[in-house]
Amino acid sequence: MIYYGCPRCQAPMASPDGMAGQSDTCPNCGNVALVPEPASINPPVQAELSSRTAIEVSGQSASSQPPARILWEGVPSWKGSISLYILCGLLLFIGLIMCFVLPDIGSGMFVMAASSLGILLSEIGRRCTRYRVTDQMIQKKTGIFSRHLTEIPVAHLREVRMQQDIMGRLLDVGGLGFSTSASSNMEIVWRSIEHPQALQKMIWKLIRN
Repeated sequence: MIYYGCPRCQAPMASPDGMAGQSDTCPNCGNVALVPEPASINPPVQAELSSRTAIEVSGQSASSQPPARILWEGVPSWKGSISLYILCGLLLFIGLIMCFVLPDIGSGMFVMAASSLGILLSEIGRRCTRYRVTDQMIQKKTGIFSRHLTEIPVAHLREVRMQQDIMGRLLDVGGLGFSTSASSNMEIVWRSIEHPQALQKMIWKLIRN
């Protein structure tokens, strides 16, 4: 290759040896430049331009790599907190009775405020937790003001474990644990995932491919 600089923008150019004396187009500014004879370029300049061109080509190759493809993304299901929602609903009902039947407005308002706060905090925690599967990574992102990201490369996964209790079976909701070793210690744990068995099968298929 013949390495030289564009006469207009000074960007490094590279042309095949057989193009000496012919014209080539600068990839930076589009200027048509005459390819010099190799002997007319100083060896130090040739080496520097060769290095700069290699770095730029390497950077272009890295940036042209396709981004990770998202295969699944979601948040914990509300079904995982159904017991809390039922309890808070009962408290709201009791608070209404205390306000309008007894009446004890102060205590009733306190009970309703406490139940509403419980639901609000549960929803905030649920919405601020996000799970994602890409063709490269398993990810868990948490946090409200400061975000915390935990991820495991798919190629390193050795264990994908599903956890589901009786209520989870009825509602088709459960947890998934991920580990890079076949041990009981799960490095990433997803909670309250809908259709966990189907998702587990999809991830196993991704690992084996």
